[in-house]
Amino acid sequence: MPKAWIPAALAVGMQTMAVNQIAHAQPRDRASSLLTAARSLRLTAKAQRAVVPVGKPVVLSLMLKNTGRQPFNLTDDAEPSVNFLLLATRKDGRKVSLTEYGSYAARGGFTKLASGEGFRNHKSEFATLKPGRGKQYVLPASKIYDMRRKGTYVLTVIRQFVLSETLTLIAKNKSERTWELDTQNGAVPASDKSKAVRLVSNTVTVTVQ
Repeated sequence: MPKAWIPAALAVGMQTMAVNQIAHAQPRDRASSLLTAARSLRLTAKAQRAVVPVGKPVVLSLMLKNTGRQPFNLTDDAEPSVNFLLLATRKDGRKVSLTEYGSYAARGGFTKLASGEGFRNHKSEFATLKPGRGKQYVLPASKIYDMRRKGTYVLTVIRQFVLSETLTLIAKNKSERTWELDTQNGAVPASDKSKAVRLVSNTVTVTVQ
């Protein structure tokens, strides 16, 4: 994992997206069950091409696999930068600049579209990862970071789930407590660390020449 972290204001994918993983009865036990299920996920990354000609796209293939014993219900955004946080540095540790697309994602642009005027055109994908099964993704790294210069780039992908509690009024003086796992790839407050599950991929190196 790269030593240098991108400042939170520039973190790509610093958005929150609700996951269709809701617990109703016995809140504490179910909340614990959700976190256990999330901890059983494994995230791996692989460059589609380890050596890429200058000007050609750098693309990562990702696999999110359920290694646990219970199904995991997952909601993915149509925009890859909402689902995952991509960290990129040069081999010598220098930072890599964000593209216009990457900057827009870092400012939460895609999340605003999902909840604002662009909601009708916003797309989400739902899936249930059964035990032993996984889901594949494609992450366009050079669309997020400016990787037009020659050199070796070091890439790591993160997906983070944070447990949140909701109280819903279902009758007079009666409410129902539910728990959800959200994809939240930004900074997590210290008070919520115990409620967060961070999946970190293997490190991938790509040479542009």
